[in-house]
Amino acid sequence: MSPPRTLGTRIWARDPSRTILVEPSAGSDREEARWGLEPASGDQTEGPVEGSDDLAPRFTGTILGVRQWLVPPSLDELKPLGSLKLNLPSWEIDGSATRARCMKVVNKLHEIPGKNCECGLRAYHPWLMPPWYFWSGDKAANGNRYLTGVVEAWGRIELYPEGFRAAFARPVALVLPPAFSADSTARIALGDLCDHADAELLDPDQGVPPDGRPLQPRGAAAEQRLTRTVLDDWFERNRSSTDQKVLEPLSPPEM
Repeated sequence: MSPPRTLGTRIWARDPSRTILVEPSAGSDREEARWGLEPASGDQTEGPVEGSDDLAPRFTGTILGVRQWLVPPSLDELKPLGSLKLNLPSWEIDGSATRARCMKVVNKLHEIPGKNCECGLRAYHPWLMPPWYFWSGDKAANGNRYLTGVVEAWGRIELYPEGFRAAFARPVALVLPPAFSADSTARIALGDLCDHADAELLDPDQGVPPDGRPLQPRGAAAEQRLTRTVLDDWFERNRSSTDQKVLEPLSPPEM
């Protein structure tokens, strides 16, 4: 069963958004400060990010989101959803940031992500993960599969009640689909991808010896619960509710 809808089909230019500006902190390489989100100091002589808006709230750190990609059988590429139709470029997987681009022929002379455009790197808020994102590993077109993971984002961000579009983002955690648990080749391939991308591999069967892993896929409900649990555990370990407290009041109301 394929995910019926994605953030790309839910958020359009007509939906109200709130622009915020997020600058990575100088100590972002330190684990204890890596994903802290705090209001920026009021004394700033230079805009913290490209395309800054003097009226936009400013923060220091990064924000976290959940999204899906398409991955080939080799599990060595992160393709945006919709890339098969729209020819969107793949995400960077060398640990560096992916920078959003506007793929439209017209209206390119705007800040990215554009207020009245659909460009930007999209993700859902962790507290509003859609149920179909727990179908990680499900088959998509052309032999690809859906892969669920966590991203950190910064720069100019268009904020929505359910998620955001960002100027910069990179994967920080990828979920090993439960159906691949007993597939050592898939585990190794996704582990290599995580190593290259400087992302954490989230294995729902962590600690279970290879001979104790199920040889056949579990039922759909069980696999969804495992994916949800491993994501909830990751957010609890890294930052449980800080983003929600800061960002939810800034989000425009749903239409």
